[in-house]
Amino acid sequence: MKKIILTSAFIVFTIALSGLSHAKVTGVCYNCHTMHNSQGGAAMAYQLKATLDGFEADQTPNPCLLTYDCIGCHFSSTANTIVSNTPIVLNSTAPASPLAGGNFYWSLSDNKKGHNVYGITAQEGSPMDAPPGFKASASLPSSYGTGPASWATQLNCAGVYGCHGDRTQGATAATVVEAMRGSHHTDDSAIDGTSTGKSYRFLRGVNGVELNAAGYKWEQTANSTNHNGYKGGATPGTTTDSISYLCGSCHGNFHGHGNLGGSSEVGSSSPWFRHPSDLAFSGVGGGYGGSEYAAYTSYSTTAPVALSTPSTSTSTVDSGSMVICLSCHRAHGSPYYKMLRWDYKSATLSTALSGCNVCHTSKN
Repeated sequence: MKKIILTSAFIVFTIALSGLSHAKVTGVCYNCHTMHNSQGGAAMAYQLKATLDGFEADQTPNPCLLTYDCIGCHFSSTANTIVSNTPIVLNSTAPASPLAGGNFYWSLSDNKKGHNVYGITAQEGSPMDAPPGFKASASLPSSYGTGPASWATQLNCAGVYGCHGDRTQGATAATVVEAMRGSHHTDDSAIDGTSTGKSYRFLRGVNGVELNAAGYKWEQTANSTNHNGYKGGATPGTTTDSISYLCGSCHGNFHGHGNLGGSSEVGSSSPWFRHPSDLAFSGVGGGYGGSEYAAYTSYSTTAPVALSTPSTSTSTVDSGSMVICLSCHRAHGSPYYKMLRWDYKSATLSTALSGCNVCHTSKN
């Protein structure tokens, strides 16, 4: 077998996702795995160079016999954000069409613009080396376990100190793949949160409907009738399987569920102590009818909302629509301060308020 020459395009062959509908991998095993990490005396496992200009052979085998880790598979040195049907979350050049979670590209130059993940950026100094609002031993989504008692390491893609996968497994950067074991082979045609592979975007315990329509997958493009279907709660204490509850399992004091920050940290009604998430417009202070929120009627990808029964095509926003963490933030990173979906620090007031005004329609 000829020695593989690594180029920026090699990522095209690292993983082959099936069709346009689901994330279950297909194809020959060696697209992703190496039996012995050896071929002709050369290592077959690779890691992304710190300079982000390619890959280098890694003599240390990867867990699960993988040729690449999470970052290696979901990286591109081009501006493309879907490569061979693989979602790209880290580009070494400005991404042309960032996906729903945004992109870690912006955190490379400014740690305030993205989550600072091991293998991508350096760990921040105290107190930002732990998630703001961190709550020890928080109950995880759908109550499948508890989070860490303390924050002992840099944020990882998955595992105990990560977001994806089983957060009761994979406590070190070297073992985070354990948290994802088998998930890429799972039939995820029905998302119900019962396992990592059957959870929304491999976020164990989280429900939702993934946008997989041709031309819109992973929200490379999105509009009012083609968007991710986020699961939400009518009040902060009503659900543990929402994506906001997942955020709260690290940023506990920022979520009002009783398992997390609760009413003492967030409040239970207006006036709130912190901006609520997992809250339907029907629960706003003073009532929904005639309020400024009632003027938000058509789904906006600038400030998306959730539903108790998620849908990728619902275009109407009404009293049952719910504010979530992702109404304001991207999950991976964005060009803007604090991973926001719009330029909140713009010197132009209309630009700075452009996201806030989607919901707060009278405050302009």
